[in-house]
Order: sequence, then structure tokens, then C-alpha cells
Amino acid sequence: MMEVAEERGKLVGDDLSPHPRSFYLILAAFFILAALARVLRTGTLETDEMQQVLHYLSLEWGYGSQPPLYEWLQAAVFSITGPSVAGLSVLKYGLLFLSTLLIAAAVSLPTGDRLPGFLGAFSLFSMPTFFLMSQRDLTHTVAAIACVALFFWSLFTAVKNPTVPRYMIVGVAIGLGAISKYNFVVIPAAALLVLLAMNAFRSRVLDWRIVATVAVAAAIALPHALWLLQNLDSASAQTLNEMEIRQDVGRFWGFVATSASFATAVLKASLPIFGFFFVLFARDVRTIVRASNPSTQLVGWTFVVSLVLVYLTVVAIGATEVRQKWLAIYFVALPLYLTLKIAAAGIDVRPRLKAAAVISGTLFLGVSAMLVGKDLVAPALGWSDKPEMPYAGFAAALEKEVGGAPAVIVTPERALAANLLLQFPAAEIIAQESGPLAPLAAPAVFVATSDKASANLSGLRSDAATAPLQAIEIPDGPSTATRHVFYYSRL
Repeated sequence: MMEVAEERGKLVGDDLSPHPRSFYLILAAFFILAALARVLRTGTLETDEMQQVLHYLSLEWGYGSQPPLYEWLQAAVFSITGPSVAGLSVLKYGLLFLSTLLIAAAVSLPTGDRLPGFLGAFSLFSMPTFFLMSQRDLTHTVAAIACVALFFWSLFTAVKNPTVPRYMIVGVAIGLGAISKYNFVVIPAAALLVLLAMNAFRSRVLDWRIVATVAVAAAIALPHALWLLQNLDSASAQTLNEMEIRQDVGRFWGFVATSASFATAVLKASLPIFGFFFVLFARDVRTIVRASNPSTQLVGWTFVVSLVLVYLTVVAIGATEVRQKWLAIYFVALPLYLTLKIAAAGIDVRPRLKAAAVISGTLFLGVSAMLVGKDLVAPALGWSDKPEMPYAGFAAALEKEVGGAPAVIVTPERALAANLLLQFPAAEIIAQESGPLAPLAAPAVFVATSDKASANLSGLRSDAATAPLQAIEIPDGPSTATRHVFYYSRL
């Protein structure tokens, strides 16, 4: 009896396999700790976070160069939490957690085993976009990653047991993905081509139930598609500008620049993923490479075809700059593919799961700790060159000057508008540079970070001369002589 107990204790301590729920708890702990770290940082909002706070003020069918899904989800969260860093963190880390669960479920469907699924979940953390960029400042890409994971899970579900509800879920994944990030549509297009090319799955595409997939996807995406047609110039301008489409280079050199930039982005995205699996399965590389089944072929070829379609697109439009984050959502398929290959090779993943969890946690929580140190510890010690605007101090001083929390805040600066909305969540924020204002509830104030904004103030009201800008100086911290100057005027 004692030998049995000792053996059971060794099993629990070595690989945790008798308690698979512990892996769910580990994953949840990663995201809870990272979310708490983001709340601790508070401070100035990042660029994408500012957009979410301001877009929360009105629900639209589209927002500039981005589809509306993330804004809608953020508005739903803010309706509970109010506009806050906590609300931003709940949505972002909640979607990342959901992505790991969906990848785990996607792996478990064709393998029939939950343990490879946990490996797939941990392998997502090897993506630079997942462990690094998402924590620094990403929003729409985070939603798109979750939609890619949902798509592969729903696809495996429909392929394994084709029913109308399962085909409809695939449509939900495609529709949501289309309104999360425009480049998502490449993935279902690539999957469709692969499914048609494979004898094992062709009948699933030619099944009449696919009408349900198309109908549901269209119902979700069509309203935004109509908005996009009416706002195509504004929706594409920023992306095309970032791609640096140049007309002053020859066709050949443009092709070379595009190919080099694309290859560099692919290498940056793929090498950390391959490194993660190599550390865990270096001795099994040959066995893994030779392993194959219809599931690995489906995911692998979908990944390859997606990249080929994107490459042909950027070459066709003459883009000379391809950023890694633009390819991020396609690389969700790579850890999924490698995990399925390992399962197809019959390799027992249990002895590697603890190491996978340690590597994932080190990457993810290490970045969280780094960002906390960068935003909190470094400035306090005078080691940071980043100007941290003391919005909380300005808000407290402004409230004292006005005699209470302002009911309306008008500013020409989007960063100031977003950060002050966190300080005064009940206030009406008007991010407006010029033009006459409608009657405002009192107390109403105009705020800016430069005295040159007096020109904006003059354009907002005819009697601006009677209410000049007044300065408020806020120290950068108790241990520094640096002071930030804000300006305000009663309206």
C-alpha cells in the first residue's frame, strides 16, 4: 500500500496529469496576475487603450481603420466597470484566456486527449504577439486571435460531427473574425481551399449545411460591410500609409523590398514558436516531422496558404513594409499545427507539461513584471526617460479650481480626453478642436497641455477673451523638480 501511495505521489508531483484541472488553474492564474499588474501600472493610457476609452462614448458600425468588434465588447465591459484600466484589463486578458481554452479544445477534438490540448494552450505564449505585444498595447489583434482559435475549434467540431448547429458556429466564428480584424478573412478563405483540395474533407464543404455557415457569417458581418463600402477611403488610409506603398522605386526593387520585409516578419514571428517546441521536444524532432494525419494537414496547409495569400496581396499593392503584428493572427495556426504533429507522433506530452507551463509563465509574467518596473519603479528611482503625465494630479487640482467635478470637459487633445475620462467617468467628454459648442451643463471646462491651445478656445466660443487660459503646475513626483503645466478655462 505504501509503495502504491509513493508511486501515486511521484506521479502527481512530476507531471500533474491526475489533476488536469490544475492546468486550467495555472492558465487562469497567468491572466489574473497579468491583469492585476496592468491595474497596478495605471498611469498614462497606451495608444490603443485611449481609442477604446474614447470610442466607448458612442457605438458605431466602424471606427476609422478598424472593425467594431473590440469596441463593442469594451463598451459592454465598461457598462459594468465604468471606463477604467480595470475594465480594459478584464476584456484584454479575458480574450487571451479564452484563446488558450479554445486552442486546448481544438487540439483535444482530433486527438481525443486533453493533455495535448494543454500543450497547445501553453504554446500560444511563445508567440511574441501573445506574450509581449498584447501586453504593451494591442486590442483588435487580441480579439482576432480569439476568433482564429474559435474558428479552428468550430471547424474541427463541424468536420468531426457535421450538424446544422455546428456549421452555424463556424459561421459565427467567421462573422466575428471579419468584424475583429480585416485580415482575418484570409484564414477561412485559405481553409476553404485546403478543404476542397483534401479528399478527407471535401464532402464537408460540398455539404448543403454550409449554407448555414454562409448565412450566419453574412448576417454578422454585413452591417459593417455596408459601412465599410461607404467609408473605404478612411478605413484603408492608415493601413496603406503604414505599408509604405512607394511609387518612386522600380517594380523589381519594390518586389525585393516587399519580399525581404515579409520574410523578416515571418522569421520574427515563427522563430520563438519553433524555439519553444525545440526546447521541449529536441530529441523527438525527426519523429515529429514525419508524423502526419488529416488534422495536421488541414491546419498546416491552411497556415501556409494564408501566408501565401497575404504575400501575394502585399506584392500586388506594392507595399514595402510588412510588420510582424500584421501577420500575428496567422501564426495562431503554427503552435496548433506543431501540437497536433506531436500528438500524431504518439509522443507522451505529460513529462513536458510542467516545463511548458514554466516557460509560458516566465515569458508572460516576465513581461508583466517588466512593464510594472518600467512604469512604476523606474520613474520613482529616476531611471526612466519616458515623460509620465500626472493626469490624476491635474484632475485633483482642476476639481479644486472648478469647485467640484466638471460636468463637461472640452479638449482638442485625444490623449487628454481619454485620460481625464478615467478621472471623471461621469463627465461628458468632447474631443473637439474648433467649431461652435452647443449649450453645456455647468461646470464646463476647456483643458489643454499647451498655451497655444488658446486658438482652439477662441474657435469654440465667441467670448473666449473674457476667459483666458489659466495654468496649473503639477510636480512630476515628490523626488523631482520637474513640473508639468496644464491649462484650463471655464466655459
